[in-house]
Amino acid sequence: TTTESSSPIYINNGVTALTSISATTKDSDVSIIFAPGTFAFTSSTDTLVLPGGANLNVTFSNTNGGITQNGLNVGTGNLTLTASGAITQSGSSIIANKAFLTAGTSIGAAGAGNSIETNVAELILTASNGGIYVNEANAVILTAAASGTTKDVSVVSAAGNMTLQTVTATGAVTLTAAGSLLDGN
Repeated sequence: TTTESSSPIYINNGVTALTSISATTKDSDVSIIFAPGTFAFTSSTDTLVLPGGANLNVTFSNTNGGITQNGLNVGTGNLTLTASGAITQSGSSIIANKAFLTAGTSIGAAGAGNSIETNVAELILTASNGGIYVNEANAVILTAAASGTTKDVSVVSAAGNMTLQTVTATGAVTLTAAGSLLDGN
């Protein structure tokens, strides 16, 4: 666990496996090396990457900018991302049991290739002043809230059912499931 820092954070845990990672930055570089990989945030591009191989619970916050996820695989662990700006996509999918994404502006963006790609069992999404755009690979349990003037929620489940908890938006809500839309309440 590291606390909020405006200076770079570098930790080399060597060959020791971890069960969790928690880091908060003010838009500075973060690098945590452990077995079997490296968790890295590059502040110049706001890019966050964690290749697969470990079942981790990961919490990451950027209190002074966005997060561009470029492949975050926490196996059967849970992933929590918080950004004062947007959370965007620039590569491989988010793989986790549960993904909690909270953005000061938007999560993903409208248009082809701009959605956040996920492969999770449950999504909990909050965009404080923006829309939410996510493509999920499988069945999913969904909670989503998009705030601000005419902000949309668009979530697609490519396989299986989408079980809805609470979904709110100040604009359009578009939910598409290969299976059924189910009431989870």
